[in-house]
Amino acid sequence: MRSRLYVERGRFLDGDFKPVRSVEVVPLQVKAAFAALTRESGFEMADPGQDFQVTDVIVEGKLPRRRMILAGISDTTCFLHYERGGRGHAYYLVVFTTNSSGAMLIWSGSLPEPAATITQLRFLIRVSSNLSNSHLAF
Repeated sequence: MRSRLYVERGRFLDGDFKPVRSVEVVPLQVKAAFAALTRESGFEMADPGQDFQVTDVIVEGKLPRRRMILAGISDTTCFLHYERGGRGHAYYLVVFTTNSSGAMLIWSGSLPEPAATITQLRFLIRVSSNLSNSHLAF
């Protein structure tokens, strides 16, 4: 059963993905689905390298609680790898199927560390023993 889980984990990031370097490029249906999952009125995520709310202490103004690390889009799939600040800083991956009528979550999980490339992300998913397909606090 364990090896089957690893195969399934590897499958949702198979294929060619166009790298996404800005949250502006994330498809609207994915933004809407993500906002619904987080129970927020809109999609808020900082671009890679931009300021975001790293801790639970608000220092200046309102910053997004999440910052994109890596994202990708294929014909039928979109993934977002991001970090969430606040109490318990963590790294996450969410994967959506996409079509003209919207986006649907197919996998979500926390990761032990950030991945700089899709190759590293695939590796982390395949070797991390504590990953689960679960609905997280996002």
